[in-house]
Order: sequence, then C-alpha cells, then structure tokens
Amino acid sequence: MSLPPAGLAGLQNTERTDGLILSSLVQFPHRHCFSIVGRNEPGFLQDCVATIQRVCQVQVDMAADVKVVKRLSGKYVSLQVDCMVRAPELITRVLSELAKDPRVKMRY
Repeated sequence: MSLPPAGLAGLQNTERTDGLILSSLVQFPHRHCFSIVGRNEPGFLQDCVATIQRVCQVQVDMAADVKVVKRLSGKYVSLQVDCMVRAPELITRVLSELAKDPRVKMRY
C-alpha cells in the first residue's frame, strides 16, 4: 500500500469524481450522442431510448435523434441517440443504467 504524497493526506481524490473532467472540458447543458451496441431483440431500441429519456428527463425524437445500424447480419444493432444533457453526471448515470441490461454489449 502506498501513502499519499506529503501534504495531501486527508484530501479527497477528485480525479474519479463523476463528471469532473468532462465538466471542465464541455459546457453544460450539452448535446451528447450516446452510442450503444447490443443484441437485436424486440424492444431493445425502445428500452435504450426510454432509459436515456428517463435519466436525462428529455424527449427523444425517434426519427431525428436516433440512428440504427444492424451489424453481423442483423444479430446485433448499433444505436446512436442524440439528446440534450444538463449535467455530466447524467451521462455516467445513463451508461450505468444501460449496463444493467444484459442485451447491451457496449455503451459509451
């Protein structure tokens, strides 16, 4: 176990604080594109979009804000969902919620 450098003992490590780096690079509210890859099963697209809408508290226009590309002969699907995000922590929260779905293989 390593000790913190002298003078830093007791200080909070903010390097991993949700959204800290992102909020210093991007001004919020910000239009963000969520990319999701998963198994092409009934309801997958709708469930992913519903998760983003619920967490970010926004409406997503399925025709204008969602791009769908089938992969590997349709076994998988790649989604890009573009929406307004009020805070960097919401991006982390959406990605965490999507990770709970076993159909999701990648999300970023």
